[in-house]
Amino acid sequence: MAFGATETMTVCTGMPTGTPAEYWAGSAGKQHPGNTLKIVDPVTREPVALGQLGEMCIKGRP
Repeated sequence: MAFGATETMTVCTGMPTGTPAEYWAGSAGKQHPGNTLKIVDPVTREPVALGQLGEMCIKGRP
């Protein structure tokens, strides 16, 4: 499982090979080094609590 975007020029999140499905199911993975990532409420744009659903905001490497 991994997530990337052309705007960030890299894969932004991922899970190591062999990670059990129950660990990554419903997840976009762990943040990779060099990226800034936060999860926000799509309406208020405020950060959400750990484990809550929201919109992923990513700032890639310069």
